[in-house]
Amino acid sequence: MRPKGPDRERLARLLCEAARRLDALGLVPARDGNLSARLGNNRYLVTPTGVRKRELQPGMLVEVDEEGAVRRGSGRPTSELGLHRTVYARRLDAAAVIHAHPPTAVGFASAGLGLTDCLVPEVAVTLGAAPLTPYATPGTPALDAAVAEVVTDHDAFLLANHGAVTLGASVDEALDRMETLEHFARIALVARLLGGATPLAAESVRELETIRRRLGNPRPVTCRPAGPPAVPGPPAVPPSPVPRTPAPPVPSASESVGKETDTELAALVARAVREILGPGRR
Repeated sequence: MRPKGPDRERLARLLCEAARRLDALGLVPARDGNLSARLGNNRYLVTPTGVRKRELQPGMLVEVDEEGAVRRGSGRPTSELGLHRTVYARRLDAAAVIHAHPPTAVGFASAGLGLTDCLVPEVAVTLGAAPLTPYATPGTPALDAAVAEVVTDHDAFLLANHGAVTLGASVDEALDRMETLEHFARIALVARLLGGATPLAAESVRELETIRRRLGNPRPVTCRPAGPPAVPGPPAVPPSPVPRTPAPPVPSASESVGKETDTELAALVARAVREILGPGRR
């Protein structure tokens, strides 16, 4: 049974509020990004293409079925509808999906880096890891396939050189995760600039998993804890010194002079006097 009208209206209102929040945070500049929510009965509400998110109104949203066909609404659904359909097909617990372009997180994605280290307890509990997918042209089946590879085990992920995706059991949860993702990207960037991030220990992450389950999320914490400490190896053996042939001793000035004959010494003195006094002076 499909939800009644008020439920659809409420979802439409929540999507518009989330879109305006994303725009205010600078996560969907210009006409970027797209949002969707599960209506039930294999129907979804999605944002139309080419609309500024701060201008989005409930009546602009488009209702589509699981095949992507428009069932209600006059606009064209986002060109990245396939991405949303892939998430819903792989994650039956997902009730909302947000695709945005948070600048710091996309900076990591453009540098070929995911956000996968367990650095902050709150992020580990609420978000987990955000792995990086291979690059694929937006709006193509290749992008949908890249999403399918990571979405089963992750609530957030980065699209290489492109953007970020979060999902949640509600529109608010998907929105919170997108905000957290960008906030965490800033933290990770600062940690790198200060000399390197230090992940939480594995035991600490296990404790966070317990908290996560207590909060109603049975999925494991997917971020990466610190690795085991390095095992000390045998002491380094200094290299054997390379034998060197001693250089012959350099005679001192007195020794050199002592070896000159009286005649040679007189000639040297006379030459020095001529050079100092100049020609014609004795």
